[in-house]
Amino acid sequence: NTPRGLSFDSSGNLYAANVLGSTISKFDSNGVFQTSISGGGLNVPVGLAVDASNNLYAANYNGNVSKFDSSGSFQSTIGSGNLSGPVGIAVDSSSNLYASNVNANTISKFDSSGVFLTTIGSGNLSSPKGLAFDSSGNLYAANSNTNSVRKFDSSGVFLTSISGGGL
Repeated sequence: NTPRGLSFDSSGNLYAANVLGSTISKFDSNGVFQTSISGGGLNVPVGLAVDASNNLYAANYNGNVSKFDSSGSFQSTIGSGNLSGPVGIAVDSSSNLYASNVNANTISKFDSSGVFLTTIGSGNLSSPKGLAFDSSGNLYAANSNTNSVRKFDSSGVFLTSISGGGL
């Protein structure tokens, strides 16, 4: 129902965030529907991420992230009060969670327990949406209002802006 965010777990299961249904659909590695995840505060889920323990995170545009275990059971709500229109989310190799704040032009970082750690990108982001990490642990943010991608090191220090090539 208007799928937006996608993510895979370590078994190759695909998760799709359904914006209008406020659910997440789970498909096995062959594309066969398995289950629908609901509840847990899902409210317009737009971004998804899975950590090394196969915990599933869903960015809810209403201002928080819902965390589910590998069986789809709700675990916790992350970021209430520290997020503003989260869209893109990503998990680093240390299981820290990052959420882009479209309305605040920043990225919020949380530890593996969901405790807020810091804000990244102040002054360097404009409507950040997609987030990704490279093999060196650098964070990339799709900056939708400036048609660019911003690169930050693993400490959150701005490194460079990538543009051109049709961005």
